[in-house]
Amino acid sequence: MSDSILDNMWSAIRSSSEYASLSEEYKKRCEEEVIVMQTAPGLSADSVLEEFYSIFKKMNGKKGSNNVVNSVVAYCLGITSKLPNLSEEFLPARRIFARAGFPDIDADFEYERRHEVYEYLISKYGRDRVGNIGTYGTLKMKSYITRAVKALDLAGSFHLGKESYVKNNNLLVREIIDSLPEQRGAFLKVRDDGGEDHVIKNLSDAIEYCEDFSKYLNKYPQISQHSSRIEGLASNYGVHAAGIVISGEPLCRIAPLRATSKMDDESGVDFATQFAYEDLEYLGLIKFDILALSTLSVISETLRTIKSRLDIDIDVENLPLEDDKTFELYRSGNLVGVFQCEERGMQKTMMQISVDRFEDICAGIALFRPGPMASIPKYCSRKKGQESIDYFDDSIAPYVTEILKPTYGILVYQEQVMQICNSLAGLTVSDGYQVIKAVGKKKEDQLKRYKNIFVDGTVANGVSKELASKYWQDFIMPFAAYGFNKCLSGNTKLHDAETGESWKISDLSYLKSIGMMPNIKLWSKDLDNNEWFADDLEDVFCTGEKEVFKIELCNGTILECTENHKFLCTDGIFREIKDISEGDFSIDSKYVSSKEGDSYEKSSEEQTFEYKNGSSNHQNVC
Repeated sequence: MSDSILDNMWSAIRSSSEYASLSEEYKKRCEEEVIVMQTAPGLSADSVLEEFYSIFKKMNGKKGSNNVVNSVVAYCLGITSKLPNLSEEFLPARRIFARAGFPDIDADFEYERRHEVYEYLISKYGRDRVGNIGTYGTLKMKSYITRAVKALDLAGSFHLGKESYVKNNNLLVREIIDSLPEQRGAFLKVRDDGGEDHVIKNLSDAIEYCEDFSKYLNKYPQISQHSSRIEGLASNYGVHAAGIVISGEPLCRIAPLRATSKMDDESGVDFATQFAYEDLEYLGLIKFDILALSTLSVISETLRTIKSRLDIDIDVENLPLEDDKTFELYRSGNLVGVFQCEERGMQKTMMQISVDRFEDICAGIALFRPGPMASIPKYCSRKKGQESIDYFDDSIAPYVTEILKPTYGILVYQEQVMQICNSLAGLTVSDGYQVIKAVGKKKEDQLKRYKNIFVDGTVANGVSKELASKYWQDFIMPFAAYGFNKCLSGNTKLHDAETGESWKISDLSYLKSIGMMPNIKLWSKDLDNNEWFADDLEDVFCTGEKEVFKIELCNGTILECTENHKFLCTDGIFREIKDISEGDFSIDSKYVSSKEGDSYEKSSEEQTFEYKNGSSNHQNVC
């Protein structure tokens, strides 16, 4: 590193108004940071110092809204408007070297400016070193059964024509799959005669533990005949909606690549890895999610409008967090347009919680997920003093009270899980993080391992083994039942059943927000008598930013929605879009049908919407 860069940096720091306003304690911290960047092991002095100075030169008066590296240097150089917290470590990214596995790095930017981020990364590291991340879908057990039955024509209907062939084989598929026990939660589980639970992961497990299902497999042995070679194979290829990797050398030397389609090329990154992110992580690359939030754009435009019309400067980085009028707004439930609180269920949650402090808002957003959502009534009643606060058992309370006291004994945040694993069970913080990943991603082998470690550690602290197991099962595990809302892309068109007029769902959401939503009737299906009828469109609302998946039907129709959005199929069963694509089912609709030849892949990260009919919640997309 040349001395000139260091000299120039110090000159820029000491001549800044930010540095002049600092206390002696902050100035001392600033000097320490420069020393760390020069000498700390695990960091490249050249790259860190040069990068800080390079960013300072390029910002040209623009300031970032965050200070993720907790740096006084960044503040003094005008890179960020956020003064760091002296109680926290500088450059917390150094902690990466002390943890097991790489972190998930998400970066939020204004919706219209994400391309600038890609342009910067490509110019900084080189086009051949910045790539999209490839993803794969695999043939799970039910999908394999569906394809095997049709490919082998086990219904014996091919000679009857295509319509009978598809219908009869679909009916047989449904008959076979319905013989499996009802799935509850992330895993299909069955209990044997000895009372022991078994997780059904593949066809062999199902044959061994599901008696009714095994009868069908005995009747149709061709299904199991091919399963060992086909079940689990990659069935479709996609591109991660926002994830990219950056390499120190050309990516083609590390992983096989494929060209992306025009749909994927909005980022300016024109290729994707053929390795999924788990494999890339194993090779030493970190996944970055470059997320574009329209909410940030709204904030920026609002600030510009207020400045131009009223000549008022608003510092959004230092707004008071104890504002009674804001809390009153949350208690009213009138939260249309408020980030992460647009959905009606979230609005109702904020009203139930009766928000009167900033922490209630954080807790409400964290709780509004399947799993933790079941704790919302208890959180509300404990907050209002209508229910006593407990910590599961007296033998456990000493280890968890300080952790759960701020949330009234309710498990709300992932960090609380990590802290409990450390305090109650003696796990390291690193292992606590692995528990979070295992629980969140439903990694059954890791869950079993960490359950044993958790129980043994808890028993060592004087808790009975039975109670330790119960605490894991009843308190830790339900927290992991996380799911995404089943939502549609804003470009989805809804067709009026009476007039045939088409409306984009995003436009309808806007019209509703200004009190001008038109009266529309949508086609819905009465599942009791199997008849279609025109149903009133009752509501449309935004559900935030989510990964959107695209399925292109062979007739040219394109559907865009979140992966677990369900559509009504011709056999009367609601199925998620991924299962429809993998199983070649037909969507029961007035306007579209899913047929052989459909393609399915991840599309983008964008604003999504839900709609509700008078009788049912999105039974179809028209």
